[in-house]
Amino acid sequence: MFSADRSETPGDSSWSGSFFKGVSAGYYWTDHLKTEVEFGFPNRRKATATEPAAPQRSFASIVDERIYSGPKVALAQVYQFGRNAPFHPYAFAGVDVDRERVDLERHTFISGPASFEREETSSSSRIRARGFTGAGFKAYAERAFFKGEMKLDIGQSLNQSHGRRASASI
Repeated sequence: MFSADRSETPGDSSWSGSFFKGVSAGYYWTDHLKTEVEFGFPNRRKATATEPAAPQRSFASIVDERIYSGPKVALAQVYQFGRNAPFHPYAFAGVDVDRERVDLERHTFISGPASFEREETSSSSRIRARGFTGAGFKAYAERAFFKGEMKLDIGQSLNQSHGRRASASI
């Protein structure tokens, strides 16, 4: 499962989630040191945010509906403590790169003396790179293994954005 905070403005707390599909591969340089690469393909995620707006002498609200899509790539360096023991911990650090497309539908509703409804749509794409670190463990049984880990982002992401307005209607 893939979950992300999709807040676009201060005070907004829009979380979205989707099923995450991916494939990863690694190369062991030594018994302890491994390089991993992972390609991920989360399903399209939808986030909705509503904010009241207060123009003079009327009631207004703005509803934003964003759809997120796009692949993810991660490159990590892993250090495995222990040597293929039935249970051994590991630590890792690396970088995540996301190519994310955001499709926005904004509905503005105003009621009062000059009531109207306006709909705007736009699309943008951005490439984000974020560092990460984490730790985990592997536990082996006779013909299977179990892996658990925790991954933490480091600092802010480096963004490169491209956008275009598609349409607006009243």
